[in-house]
Amino acid sequence: MSGPINLGIHWDPNFQNRTEAGFQRLQKEADGEFIRLVTPYVPVRTGALRDSAKDSTVLGSGLIRHTTPYAAAQYCPVGGVSERTAAGLIGVSAA
Repeated sequence: MSGPINLGIHWDPNFQNRTEAGFQRLQKEADGEFIRLVTPYVPVRTGALRDSAKDSTVLGSGLIRHTTPYAAAQYCPVGGVSERTAAGLIGVSAA
């Protein structure tokens, strides 16, 4: 069999919408899983710092927020490196 072979690609008009929706679902899942995995390493006195991640984070945004006023002090003491960050459990630096 000889002769020309013609090929063509026809994109589905909904391709972008479908893939973006998939990535949004994936980001929501990743955010929730990150919060779940990090929670055991969050200092707990009253539970407010731990709970603030669930209350303040918009799943799917890619930004995990701990919004208590003392959150930075829990992770970044005056010296800039806490035992947790020094152990490599949490990548936070004092700025």
